[in-house]
Amino acid sequence: MTRSRRRRDQRLPGLAGRRCCHADCDPVVVLNPRRSEFDLASPEATAEQIGWEVANRKHPRLSYMLFWFPASNSVQPISLLELGAALARPELPIVIGAAPGYLRRTDVVLQCRSERPDLVVHDQLSDTITELRALLNWTPATT
Repeated sequence: MTRSRRRRDQRLPGLAGRRCCHADCDPVVVLNPRRSEFDLASPEATAEQIGWEVANRKHPRLSYMLFWFPASNSVQPISLLELGAALARPELPIVIGAAPGYLRRTDVVLQCRSERPDLVVHDQLSDTITELRALLNWTPATT
């Protein structure tokens, strides 16, 4: 069985080269479920992927979740399911962005407004990342 590799080189812009500004804070780990290669027709690959995603969404040290829905004709039903599950966890800080061209942007905005009216759904990825950086109190890394 060939395992699909998770993308190690795809970072969220604005997060690379950043660190928490407190010397005593825990390291920040950004997990991106996207893979450079993924066989949608493979039940084994799908099971592995879903297992990885569920384990990380339920990890006891999960501190924040960021959702970004890019402009696309794809509905991204699994991401919407994951967003709904995250919205049901009021103790979990969530940062959300949905590009104006995302097919279900209105759904995302209305669901967030209904479940967690304090959340802002950003239009731009850069604004979404800025909010996460503010929550993490990140500053540029110094040498």
